Amino acid sequence: MERVLFGDGPAFAEWRAEFRTTPRVKRGKVPPATASGRPSSPHKPRNLPFASLGSLFKGRSNELARLQAALSGGGSNGIAIAGHALHGLGGIGKTQLAIEFAHAHNEDYRALLFLPCGSKELLASALAALAGPDVLDLPEQHETDDARRANAALRWLNANPGWLLILDNVDDEAALAAMEALRPRLRGGSVLITGRLNAWPAGVASIELDVLDPDSATAFVLDRTEGARRRTPDDGARAADIARELDGLALALAQAAAYVCVSRISLGQYLERWRSRRDEVATWFDRSLVSYNHDVGFAATWATSVERLSDAARALLERLAFMAPEPIPDVLFDAADASESRDELMRYSLVTRTDLSGGTLPGVGMHRLVQQQSRSAMPSGRRGAALEETLDWLVPVFVSGSMTGEALPLLTLLAPHAEAVISHVDASAGPFDTGRRRKLLILHGTLGDVHANRGNLRQAAVDFDRAVRDAERLVDIDPANTDWQRDLFVSLTRIGDAERRLGNGDAALNAHRKGLAIAEALNLRDPANPEWQRDLSVSLTKIGDVELRLGNGDAALDAYRKGLAIRAALSHRDPANTQWQRDLFVSLNRIGDVELQFGNGDAALEAYRNGLAIAEALALCDPANTEWQRDLSVSLNKIGDVERRLGNGDTALDAYRKGLAIREALALRDPANTQWQRNLSISLNRIGDVELRLGNGDAALDAYRKGLAIRAALALRDPANTQWQRDLSVSLNRIGDVELRLGKDDAALDAYRKGLAIREALARRDPANTQWQRDLSISLNNIGDVECRRGNGDAALDAFRKGLAIGEALALRDPANTDWQRDLIISNVKLAEAGDRPADRLRAALAIAEALQDAGRLAPADGGMIDELKRRLAEDDG
Repeated sequence: MERVLFGDGPAFAEWRAEFRTTPRVKRGKVPPATASGRPSSPHKPRNLPFASLGSLFKGRSNELARLQAALSGGGSNGIAIAGHALHGLGGIGKTQLAIEFAHAHNEDYRALLFLPCGSKELLASALAALAGPDVLDLPEQHETDDARRANAALRWLNANPGWLLILDNVDDEAALAAMEALRPRLRGGSVLITGRLNAWPAGVASIELDVLDPDSATAFVLDRTEGARRRTPDDGARAADIARELDGLALALAQAAAYVCVSRISLGQYLERWRSRRDEVATWFDRSLVSYNHDVGFAATWATSVERLSDAARALLERLAFMAPEPIPDVLFDAADASESRDELMRYSLVTRTDLSGGTLPGVGMHRLVQQQSRSAMPSGRRGAALEETLDWLVPVFVSGSMTGEALPLLTLLAPHAEAVISHVDASAGPFDTGRRRKLLILHGTLGDVHANRGNLRQAAVDFDRAVRDAERLVDIDPANTDWQRDLFVSLTRIGDAERRLGNGDAALNAHRKGLAIAEALNLRDPANPEWQRDLSVSLTKIGDVELRLGNGDAALDAYRKGLAIRAALSHRDPANTQWQRDLFVSLNRIGDVELQFGNGDAALEAYRNGLAIAEALALCDPANTEWQRDLSVSLNKIGDVERRLGNGDTALDAYRKGLAIREALALRDPANTQWQRNLSISLNRIGDVELRLGNGDAALDAYRKGLAIRAALALRDPANTQWQRDLSVSLNRIGDVELRLGKDDAALDAYRKGLAIREALARRDPANTQWQRDLSISLNNIGDVECRRGNGDAALDAFRKGLAIGEALALRDPANTDWQRDLIISNVKLAEAGDRPADRLRAALAIAEALQDAGRLAPADGGMIDELKRRLAEDDG
């Protein structure tokens, strides 16, 4: 159909290839309201006090299964885990079991909440704290009356069914009375209770928890000390001895293993110390290390532990109190020369050893209650200083980190800690501090970069908006401060980029124009400042990007040419400045992109070749510079794009293969570099596109499958990376295209459906992401095409109608978006060909095409579209 409609020239083939992989998204639903009427946060409320032990959690599978059966069976208002009081010690593992259950069933509940119930007062305070910004983030969080905040939390629970609430440490009658007073006020969720009591009220089923069995306890000691203990041939026997002598008590085993790890001794040596110096060893792990201790109380236990710390370790504890309860990677302590202080905190179990990134990165975790107690016990004068120290600790790490290589995963792990510190700074009272505000600006901006590079554009936009507000407040204080003016320019540029990627063209254009105004004002102040000249060229380039996305090609070209003029002048001023040369390279490529879209292949080729000459010169200047090697591969790909558009398949293939060779060399140089792996998959896709166009279906399929293999590996490496998930769906669609061309309809349908499944998951994750919605409509149209070929008319119509519905929602959201208007034309024509009110569908398509032509937004490549639609409509009417 498309060939009849658009012709069989090279421009149509290029457009079709782009159409198969271009992004698409519709407006999302408003999130459910909270009890106070405010839309709920998209994140899952949770305040679990510590992370899962992972593979170290042993011997509790039966208890987990019993909990699941009891909580899913209904008929009770709660489940209690009753623990034995072994030798008067706590630590049998009641709380850990409850937490492990919550982590294991994270997807089954809309919120995972935790309340300590050691006393009526503690429960009331913890219930009120649920309203705070770290958990439910309710409007009542600023109330000074705990009862009002507690009531707000209860209203949220009753208005948002499907939560899991852990009531922890119900160990005596007073705690039981407090729990029983609360329980009737809870509706719509599951309550999990832990405590030492062995008799529970009606409606609460009980599961008695025993000590760990000998095999599980032995395995725990061996696994927990692996890599830290001094190994001996009889480790297995000695671990069994420790398990037996400690009688399977979970906390005692954990602290014995921690003692071994910190002391770097063998299991046999630990046993010798335990037997010969029991009091000394027992003191190392007794009540001062128990976070929940009925006999002593948490605050007194905490104070006893802290009294033992050196000044340096105490200062570190105070910094960690302002961070998130998530694990903290060791590299952060190394950067601050705080490893010894960290080890001292570990010695007293104020922090615990954990692993991050699937066990590849060591770190520590701090119990949420330890953090809370550390903050509450801090003198008011010390609190501000400790918070400032924490900021000064984090900011340099974020400033020095790039968004590629090893830095991005590290910054991703540190992101929740930066967010926690920011929330404490925002909540702290006091006069406006410009130095502190600028540090927050840096953190907000870098957090946005982290989220943007992981595909979480919505959160990135939120962070960038906060950075803008930080910068605006600074500029309001001192408009003459050029550093703060430039901070505002950078923040506006970042949020403009995020809005553009989200498909919000007008918002993006508004942000970039504000940035341009700042850059112009700075340049008027000092026209000789090359950095400000460069900023001006950046703004013009960004504006060109948005105008091009909105279909305003002439405006885009004008902005790009103005930016090019500035960059050419800078390059002429200092030809040895490689950054300015690279900027010139970027501008030439942008101009080539517009010329190519206008159908001016020769002009595009000239711009790309000029850019290639710069890239070659830079790569020759420093062959080891991987960024410049990558630029060279980009230039070769762009030249291949033009040659393919001009119908020069062999020339295009030659350019793509040269680019592929560079990218293969880069990927071989650093196989762990995910960006280079992704670039390699892009080159393979380009080669597949040309092979398909040349009629080499098998060669195309081979290239696409190699690209798919790379993208599948990336997606497996980080399933939460939405960009890599989208790349995977693109590869599946490409393979579907080839299979369809080869007449293998079943194989094509299978590939398209797999791609559709990925895109549906992305669209569900963020319904407001227009790129993902548009992708979804492409997949639906592809499936409709196959169903048409298979003669399944109803299935084809269903797919086409769903795709049209998405397209209509997108076009309604932004009528100026040319791509979305053209999508509507295609969807209407597909439905007409499938027999769905053909005349009405063709008239709708024609009206859209004529409106685009009247607005000057109909691409030259689509020049014959209107005539063809009129011809088809006349045939249908006849």
